[in-house]
Amino acid sequence: RRSSAEGGIPDKRVEFLQTDCAINPGNSGGPLLNAAGEVVGINTAIHADAEGIGFAIPINRALRVLNDLSEGRQPTHAWLGIQMVTLTPAMSREFNSLANASGVLPLTYGAL
Repeated sequence: RRSSAEGGIPDKRVEFLQTDCAINPGNSGGPLLNAAGEVVGINTAIHADAEGIGFAIPINRALRVLNDLSEGRQPTHAWLGIQMVTLTPAMSREFNSLANASGVLPLTYGAL
């Protein structure tokens, strides 16, 4: 499993299955099958900068959306509303200088 951001689609909040099956214009939306012939996903996208890497929406997610739609509900995508950023010493100094700062950030590199 990979997040959409890891797959090069940072503006979507969906997990994908990574696959090496051929996904071409015109055949996306088809089933992704496992070795037993079971549908495990819906082929959705390819990674533009890589050859032979595709992504599929996991079937359990697709079934939840189908269930919501068939019962007249709007499908939901849960997310926290946060964004990871690279913490720099300059960013730390700026935050630490705020009068209403709720803590002190270290003057190192990291993630925030």
